Amino acid sequence: MPVIGFNFNDCSVIQTKGRLRAPGDIGVKIKKFRFLLLCACLTWGQARAHDGDTAGTFEPFTANVEPADGTFTPFVAAGGHYVSNLFAMPSAAFAQSAIGTTHLSDYFFTETAGTDVDWKEGRQEVVGRLEATNTNYKTYHVLDNTSHDVDMRWNWVLGDSLKGDVGVIHQTQLGDLTNIQAPINDTFTNRQFYFDGQGKLADRWRMDLSARDMSFTNSALSQQPFNLNIRTVSLGPEYYTDTGKSVAWVSQFSNGGYPNVIFNGVAPVTDRFTQYDNGIKFEWGYLGKLRWTGNLNYTRYMAPNNPGQDFDGGTGTLNLLWAMTGKTNFTLSGYRNIVPYDTASASFQVVTGTSLTAHWQAREKIELVGRLKMDSVDYTQSATIGPTPRHDRIDSAGVELAYTVLRHTRLVLSAQRLFRNSNIAADTYNENDVSLGLEQRF
Repeated sequence: MPVIGFNFNDCSVIQTKGRLRAPGDIGVKIKKFRFLLLCACLTWGQARAHDGDTAGTFEPFTANVEPADGTFTPFVAAGGHYVSNLFAMPSAAFAQSAIGTTHLSDYFFTETAGTDVDWKEGRQEVVGRLEATNTNYKTYHVLDNTSHDVDMRWNWVLGDSLKGDVGVIHQTQLGDLTNIQAPINDTFTNRQFYFDGQGKLADRWRMDLSARDMSFTNSALSQQPFNLNIRTVSLGPEYYTDTGKSVAWVSQFSNGGYPNVIFNGVAPVTDRFTQYDNGIKFEWGYLGKLRWTGNLNYTRYMAPNNPGQDFDGGTGTLNLLWAMTGKTNFTLSGYRNIVPYDTASASFQVVTGTSLTAHWQAREKIELVGRLKMDSVDYTQSATIGPTPRHDRIDSAGVELAYTVLRHTRLVLSAQRLFRNSNIAADTYNENDVSLGLEQRF
C-alpha cells in the first residue's frame, strides 16, 4: 500500500512512490514521489503505512514553470524513468526466494494529458487540475496502468468577515511497489472532501475551522486490509498582523479505521484509532530574507485493539526559509511526527528527521534544485510480540535540473538515491532513480 501522509505539521497530503506526475504548476511536479498540496488552513493526521516508508521517501522538488494565462490551461507531458530496485528488495537472493526472480530494476514510460483550471467570478475563484496518465513498463508489463487525477477547489468569500475553501480530490494510481514488494497491479484510490473556513472575530483576530473526510482504498485483494477511512475536525483562534506574521492555537480531533483488517485469520473487522492534537501554529518573517513557519503539538493517539501501544507526546515541525539572494534560497526543516502503522507488532511509527532543500535560478531558463534528507524511524512493539522494537535509519539525496525550452515548454532531468538501514534485515535496501520528462502547456 502507498504511504499516505496525513500530517498535522504541514498543509499537505503526501502520496509517495506512485506513478510519476507530469510536471505542472499546481503544487505537483514530475517525480516518482508525489506531493499534493491542498492549501488547507489547518492540517491533518497521518494514514497508516504498510511497511513504514513515509520517512525515507524522496519528496518532489519545486522548480516552477511559468503558467499560461486563461481559465483553462491544457498540457501534455511525457517521461522516461529508471528505478534500480522496483520492489525494495534487500538483495537479489531475497528477491529470488520472494518473487522468483533476481531482476530488480525496470524502466517505465508515462504519457499525460490534462488541464489546469483557474476560473474567477467576482471574488469567487475555482482552481484545480484534471489529468489522465498512461504508464507502461519495459519488463513488468503486468504493472501497466492508466490513472487519473481530479483535484478541484472553490475559494469562497462571503461578505467582509468570512472566507475559505471547499474541495474534492479523486485520484487513482499504481499501488506502492516498495510496500507490496511484488509485481502486483494494485489500483490505489485516494478520495477526499474538505472544507476550510476563516471568520473574523475582531481586529487582527479570526477563527479557523476545518473538516475533512478521506478514504484510501486498494483494488488488489492482498492490499485491501490496508484500506483506510479518516474523518477530522479542527478549530482554533488565530492572531495575525499586516506584515504576514501569525500565531494560532489549533485543537484537532481525528477518527480513523481500517474496515478490512484481519486478526488471527478470522473474518475482517474494523480496527479503529482516534487522535487528539493540541498546539500552536505560527509564521514569522524578518526583513524579507528569513521566514520561520511550523507548529508544536501535544499528540495523543489511541488504538483500542492495541491499548498497550497508545502514544502520548510532543510532535511538530519547524521550517526556516532563507532567501539568500534573488536567485538562491534554502529551506531547512526539522520534525517529529507520529505515523499510524497498523500491524500485529506495531500501531504507529515515530518519525524524527531533518531535511535541507536548496534552489538556484542559475539562468533565466535554468533551475537547479537539490535536497538532502535524514530520518530516524522508531516502531512501537508489544512486549508479548518480541523484545526488540524495529528501528530504521533512512538517508536520501537528489538533484533536479529544469530547463525552460520555451515559455510554456519545460524539460526536467532528475536523479535521487535512497539508503534504508533497519535492524530487520528484510527491510534494508538501497534504491537509485533517474527521470527525464518534457511538458508542453498551451
